[in-house]
Amino acid sequence: MTTPDLNRSDDLRISHAQPANLGAVVELLDSNARWMRERGIKQWETPPPPSFVLLLEDDIATGCVFVARLSGSDELVGTFRLEWAEEDLWHDSGSDQAAYLYSLAVRPDMRGQHIGGRLLGWAADYVRGQGCRFLRLDCIASNPVLRRYYAAQGFTPRGEARHGNATYALFELRLS
Repeated sequence: MTTPDLNRSDDLRISHAQPANLGAVVELLDSNARWMRERGIKQWETPPPPSFVLLLEDDIATGCVFVARLSGSDELVGTFRLEWAEEDLWHDSGSDQAAYLYSLAVRPDMRGQHIGGRLLGWAADYVRGQGCRFLRLDCIASNPVLRRYYAAQGFTPRGEARHGNATYALFELRLS
């Protein structure tokens, strides 16, 4: 298995989150949730519920959370999580063919600098190096902003799935 260079870009450094990053990751996700809520976009809860903070803590411990910083800075500009199974929304989860990206967030004041697209590109390279054929993600189905964004990033819509009280739009990127 090949793992891409975590620092492949000269100005954007992507690395595994460390336990000390938990507070900064939670704040970054919460600032995105507030930003979306102020614009009428329903996607994440603010503040994040304690159960989600515990999930983040566990995911950091297992190397599933990634953080991005600009070169020369320790401040986070982005984050995302990768999981290797998603049984609630995808029927073929666990086939080792796909990885699932969650919690993609870019610091609101850094929007428009293509950081989100670069994080998605890096994640695609990373999971390809782990032997996956697909990178998958989802968003609340009633979120047209994210639906358009993921499609513009090359993800193919794969329908919708219901879980709990929400309906999710499913997206997939085939990795060559």
